[in-house]
Amino acid sequence: MYVIAGFYSLGQGDLDSARKYLLMSLEHNYYDVDTYYLLGELYFMEKEYVKAMEYYTKVSILHSYFEGDYLFCSMEVCARRLEEVQEAMQKDAASNPDHVVKFKEELDDYAHDADVFFNLLANTDQLKFQLGDTIHFADGEKRFCGCFEPCDLFSGKPKSERLRPIYHGKEYAYAGEGTVLLPVAPAKEDADLHITPDSGEAFHKMHIYPNHFNYFRTSQGLRITSDSGFTVGEPVRLTQKESLKKIVISLFVDGLSWQLIREEGLERVMPNTFQFFSKGLICDNFFTTSDWTYPSLPSFVTGWGVPEHMMIHPVINRSLPGEAETLFAHMKEAGYYTAMFNCDPRTSSVYGYTKDIDRNVTQHFACYRAKQIIPDVLEHMHAFRETNQYLWIAVGDLHDIADEVELSLDTVAQLDIARQKSREKSATSIKQKYSLDKRMAYIQALQAVDVQFLALYRYVEEHFGEEEFVFTMFGDHGQTYLIPPHGHHLSRYHSNAGFLLRGSVPQGRCGEYISATDYSHILCKLASAAEFHSREGRLPEVFGGDRRREYAITETIHPGDHYMAAFHGPGHDFYYTSQHVLTRDGRLERGEGQTRLMDAAGKPMDDPALVKRYAALIDQRLKYIYLY
Repeated sequence: MYVIAGFYSLGQGDLDSARKYLLMSLEHNYYDVDTYYLLGELYFMEKEYVKAMEYYTKVSILHSYFEGDYLFCSMEVCARRLEEVQEAMQKDAASNPDHVVKFKEELDDYAHDADVFFNLLANTDQLKFQLGDTIHFADGEKRFCGCFEPCDLFSGKPKSERLRPIYHGKEYAYAGEGTVLLPVAPAKEDADLHITPDSGEAFHKMHIYPNHFNYFRTSQGLRITSDSGFTVGEPVRLTQKESLKKIVISLFVDGLSWQLIREEGLERVMPNTFQFFSKGLICDNFFTTSDWTYPSLPSFVTGWGVPEHMMIHPVINRSLPGEAETLFAHMKEAGYYTAMFNCDPRTSSVYGYTKDIDRNVTQHFACYRAKQIIPDVLEHMHAFRETNQYLWIAVGDLHDIADEVELSLDTVAQLDIARQKSREKSATSIKQKYSLDKRMAYIQALQAVDVQFLALYRYVEEHFGEEEFVFTMFGDHGQTYLIPPHGHHLSRYHSNAGFLLRGSVPQGRCGEYISATDYSHILCKLASAAEFHSREGRLPEVFGGDRRREYAITETIHPGDHYMAAFHGPGHDFYYTSQHVLTRDGRLERGEGQTRLMDAAGKPMDDPALVKRYAALIDQRLKYIYLY
């Protein structure tokens, strides 16, 4: 109905109403081809020609992928519109010469985005990120891709350090505003930088490696010149606010299943983690919002549930909703120097995660393991210790078992060869059947990654007082190969993720039911950042909130699969599976789904009123994607 209302408003010439309806449709049905086509029509009518070209091109991309028939557009109509908009642009430029420069700049961005299909169909690994390139992303973010350290120049999958470029050229003047670290990356090897400070004699600085940032410390203005050209990143101001923590850490461990850890004992499978967080707060009933990383993590940083952010499609990319508050923006605005050490392609710039990250260090997940990430983090923490730091650290080592790849030495060395039988490779990492062998491998992987975390724990304890830091560890989902036969896909083995905190928190175990949508509320409160607001998240009672949750919900909204939901609450778990599967563009036909209500012991419960209540909540959550 939003699409039809938008079409009607366009026909009436009411462009403001058309925009309102079509943007509402795009928010809730991001994969709807007609919406993109009508937005192209809207921008064409407003003479926003390059924007119109962008949306008509997106229609072509999505139409080719989804196929099918649509209400208002076809490939033929779209191709004709692209020709018409280019003709209109040429006429406009001929009669308005002052528009030529504007069109050229917009067309340069359009050509770059069109080359990577506007990031709709390409993931981080497929995009062409070359050292020395300035990368453009769909939300307007630009990043210079520098090599993290010299050895990366000799790697087929180099580790990159991506900073916001503030200057490209051969002569740069820094005005001097307090003590800073000024990142400078020459374009060629053995570059000769001629540096003239405001006070003192000029001198030369040889910069050996190309496209590698050196951080120059200065407390005065200076001028840098070089015949080879160079890039300057944003200065890092070496100041600290006493009202903030000296350091705040979000350690994201992909696939951290708390149900298994509780059964095996944290002190046994992760003794270093147990020793560190036993002086903080360990949350036993923390639930993720979805069953895999892409739809799960947006809830951590926006507080939106899956039906709200709708980042669900395994092929068509969607960025974090522009209208949502984000954790990273809050931390940066509070005064933290923000950094991300990331091996996870689903939390990359493609999806909008790095927009408010000052320093982004990333590498392919096969190369960037805990044993490489932790030393890089320690170096960063020590180098930037004169700032208030916020670090997001992503570790993917636990995903090896589900990905069915070669396991680390420390993991495989503890497994009897009889536990390493080859089997037919699974179609996907999140639909694997119960396996005792994989469970045992997972336990060894927990122990292996725990050893890598020890240096990080020790550094924090030795350099910061308990009130000077906040350290959180969390997972985005569990593992389906831990679920016993006949267990639901969203059982606690998959939906109950780990959540541990230390620094300025109560000490002990917490049984309160907490959702991943609450994470940003919690972290901003502990880090003394501005109060966080979101559509679904809240501040739990244990952290000063005014009430406890009655349940935490985990959902699967995945094209080609059944919709599934799990409501976990004190004393019960409710599971729902839809009758029909979702369409390729994320819509669902209504029907009679299957329900299962279990008590705390895993036995069936008889409570028709509770079942009816949860069924009504599901209808409310899916109202925008139902096919009526």
